[in-house]
Amino acid sequence: MIENKNMPAFPQSVSANETGIYLATNANIGYTEEVVGVTKREYFAIKAMQGLMACDKRTDVPWQEFMEWSAEFAVYAADALLNELSKPLSHE
Repeated sequence: MIENKNMPAFPQSVSANETGIYLATNANIGYTEEVVGVTKREYFAIKAMQGLMACDKRTDVPWQEFMEWSAEFAVYAADALLNELSKPLSHE
């Protein structure tokens, strides 16, 4: 079974035409079809990193250190979101 975090964020079904050119089309895909694109985990991390870069509030932190921290935090945030999304809805 493929974990949710490794499922494509925007699934594309891939096939080759008679000239060998690969075509991608939006589709409901099965687990056996070849797909291209970023995973949900990667997409969520990209969006988190984008937000961190947009609101850079660092003070005396060296740029390289800030970038490494941001990348680590973005992946942590993506994993936390995927974990939360995997929980059943509560109707309290």
